[in-house]
Amino acid sequence: MQQTKQQTKSSRCAVVGCTDPHRSIQNVPASEETRAKWMDFIFECNVPERIGKILFVCANHFELDCFANLGQYNAGLATRLTLQAVSVPSIRRISDEGNASTSGQCARVHHVACQTDRPKMCTVGTQLSVKTLRPHYKSTGLLKKLVKIAQNKECEKLKKWLPSIKKHIYWTAATSTSGPERVAKWTSLLNHVQDIHSHDDPVFPQCLHPLRISRDKSKWLTAGTPAFSRLEKVLTNKRVLKDVGKLSPHYQTSSLESFHSVILRFAHKNFPFLGMLCRLYLAVLHFNENAGRPQATSSAGEPLFKVNFPKYKKGECTAKPVKAEPTFQYVDNLLDLIFHKVFQDPAPYVNEVLKIPIPADLSAQFDKPDKREVVASYVSRFNQGQV
Repeated sequence: MQQTKQQTKSSRCAVVGCTDPHRSIQNVPASEETRAKWMDFIFECNVPERIGKILFVCANHFELDCFANLGQYNAGLATRLTLQAVSVPSIRRISDEGNASTSGQCARVHHVACQTDRPKMCTVGTQLSVKTLRPHYKSTGLLKKLVKIAQNKECEKLKKWLPSIKKHIYWTAATSTSGPERVAKWTSLLNHVQDIHSHDDPVFPQCLHPLRISRDKSKWLTAGTPAFSRLEKVLTNKRVLKDVGKLSPHYQTSSLESFHSVILRFAHKNFPFLGMLCRLYLAVLHFNENAGRPQATSSAGEPLFKVNFPKYKKGECTAKPVKAEPTFQYVDNLLDLIFHKVFQDPAPYVNEVLKIPIPADLSAQFDKPDKREVVASYVSRFNQGQV
C-alpha cells in the first residue's frame, strides 16, 4: 500500500500551481536544451538546486498542436497522448472555463462499457475499458478436475451434477455482495447434492429455490461415499475457497466476444487506416443498436429456440434462444446526417477528418530495394535462377 501511494505521488504533474491535472502525463525529455525549457516552465524560472530525477507534466499545459495522436485519443483509439518532437509546455494556468474547454478538447470519447454479466448485454466501444483486462475467475480448471473424478466408476453420479456445479459458480458470483456470502453459497452445494437444503452457516441458512420432490432420487449423493468425499475435497480446497471469495460478476467476456464477431463482419485486415477506422465505427453503431435484441416469437406468440451442439458439451445438445432480426436505424441516421448537413457544408467535416493522424505503413521503416534486383534474385522450385 505504501509503495502504491509513492508511485501515485511521483506520477503527479510537477507544474507549480497545477491543481487539476489531466489524466495523460508526459515525462520530462532527456535532451538538455529541451529539458532546460521544461524546467523553467515547471518552476517559473526558479529551478531549485535539488529536484527529483523523474518529473511529469500533464497534457493541460500543452497546445493542442503539440500532440501527435490527438485525433486517435479523441476517438478512443489511444490510451494516452503522445507529444510531437521538441514540444515545450506553454500554458501556465487555466481558469475554470478555460480548463473545461481544454479538457473537453483533449478528453477521449468514452462510449465504453466494461464486460457485462452473462444474462445482460451492454454496449461497448472500440476502446476497451481498463477493467476489461482485469483477471476474472475461470471455472475451467475446477470442472476438469471434477470431470476426471467422474470418470471413476465409484464416482459416476458426479456426471449428473457437473452442469449444475458450473451454473452454481456463476450464480454465486452474480448474487453475492461479500466474500463470506460467496463462500457460504458455494459450500451450501455440498448439502444440496445430499438433498439437504438447510445450512448451518447463518450467512446463507437455506437454499433459495422452491422445495420440490425430485423425479430422479438416484442422483442424490450420500455423505461418506467416495463420490461425495472427493467432491467435498475439491470444493473445500483452501485455494478454491480463496478464489470463490474473490469472484466478480462484472467482467464476463460473452458480450465482448459478440462484439469481436461483429467486427469481423464489418472489417477485415485489407483496408487502409481510415477505411478500417470507419468500418470499426460502423461495427460499434450496429452492435450498440442490436445488443439487447429480444427473443423472436412465432405467429402464435411462443418464444423460438434452436437446437445447438456446443463444442464444450462434447456431443450434447442444448436449446438456444433465437433473437429477433437486427435493425439498421443507424444507417438512416447516417444518411440524414450526410444529405442534410455534410452535403450542405462539408468543410467542417473535411477538416475533422484531416486532423486524424494517419500512421505510416509498417514497411515504411525499411529501405525499399530496387525492383529489378528483387526480381533478379527471385528463386523458386521451378526457377532456380542465380544463387
